Amino acid sequence: MKVLLMTPAYATGEAEFCDIGLGYLAAGLLRGGHEVRMSLAPLDEARLASLLAAEKPDLVGIKVLTTNAGAAARTVRTVRECSRAVTVIGGPHVTGDPAGALEGVPADYAISGEADLSFPKFSSLLSAGTLEDGKRSVPGLVYREGGAILVNPPELVTGLDALPFPAWELMPPGSHPSLVFKRSPVAGIIATRGCSNLCSFCSESYKKLRFRSVEGVMAEIRYLVERFGVREIQFLDSNFTASKDYVRALCRAIMDSGLKLAFCAPNGGRLEHIDDEICGLLSGIGFYRMNIGIESGSPEILNSVQKGCDLSRLPEKIGLLRKYGIQTIGNFMLGFPGETRLQMQRTVDLALSLDLSAINVAVYTPMPGTKLYDRLAADGRLPRDRVFRNYNFVAYENDLSELSPKELRRFRTRFMLAFLLRWRTLRTVAELIRSGIAWNSLVKRIYWMYVSKMIRRPSAGR
Repeated sequence: MKVLLMTPAYATGEAEFCDIGLGYLAAGLLRGGHEVRMSLAPLDEARLASLLAAEKPDLVGIKVLTTNAGAAARTVRTVRECSRAVTVIGGPHVTGDPAGALEGVPADYAISGEADLSFPKFSSLLSAGTLEDGKRSVPGLVYREGGAILVNPPELVTGLDALPFPAWELMPPGSHPSLVFKRSPVAGIIATRGCSNLCSFCSESYKKLRFRSVEGVMAEIRYLVERFGVREIQFLDSNFTASKDYVRALCRAIMDSGLKLAFCAPNGGRLEHIDDEICGLLSGIGFYRMNIGIESGSPEILNSVQKGCDLSRLPEKIGLLRKYGIQTIGNFMLGFPGETRLQMQRTVDLALSLDLSAINVAVYTPMPGTKLYDRLAADGRLPRDRVFRNYNFVAYENDLSELSPKELRRFRTRFMLAFLLRWRTLRTVAELIRSGIAWNSLVKRIYWMYVSKMIRRPSAGR
């Protein structure tokens, strides 16, 4: 059977990196004997129609984020108009609200949870013509029956080492952009799944933390180096530093391998396990950048969202990373429910006081599948129409805090400008250039982090 895996065709925004999740699905389908194609670039209607005409897929699988749910709905409608393919949606949006996602995005089916095993099973049943009889056996399958939307219990993949590597041959390293890198070609890998933390604004808190074996990770790194000439590995884990023992073992294995690569963790890590030993090991393997989820400078807000961040330790921990030449990017969020202007100002003051290389500042956007979203929905504080307009971390019409949506966006812009114009910024830019960051990637990162986010305006929706 011919399967086309894709991200929503009409989606726009900051596309960084290939899609590891779809890569794993593709590998499972290939193992099952299916013919697979991937499309990860934004397409207009004409190009999508041409792709469907050329590939003639039997099945189209679309990964959906809440931020691109509108684009996903348009993509499904175009697929139906231009082909006879069965459409299936999956991804974080479906996992967060399985029935609601299938109601809002008019695909034939949806799959919630980790689909590494369930999607190949679904595809095989569809190919064999036995899906109608076997659909209740597919974990996480969401389908319509008798006017209702039914949801099978999802599964959590536990044997990560039994999964094949992502289908890198369908998304070769270097063929997809990474906004910041030192050495090209770049590949992203995932060493862990899930998270050990309980943050109420993040869906990862529902997923048990699981580890690939160090040997399995090293095997994939060697494969990427030998097959594709990869020179930089970016760990895309939700919390790369979740286990000190694991990071220690992985760093030592990389050192013993003799591989000379650049490494970073652009999705994030926490600081509990950061000490001189770990920083020395990270520096020793060529690790140069880590994003840190700080979110707020207010202890009250951190407690309310179950962040569990000890603000008093931040200067020490960030100082250790900087001592070993590791760039630190702070992730912050404004507009949590009930947050006051004073509490937001404490976040600004904290960010300006820390030795951070850069910052990301998001407007809090309630995501389905999180505890905070469920609480707000139960209190009637969220729209009920399942149309996620302006659902992104810049333009979301957040009216949950003391500030109006317009005031909140202005506050965010002033926050970013204050950081960008502080005296340490020029020193940081010089440091980044000296460190070997590709100049074009640095310019792109500055544009995406600051300029585009300050001039972007809310859209009218899709």
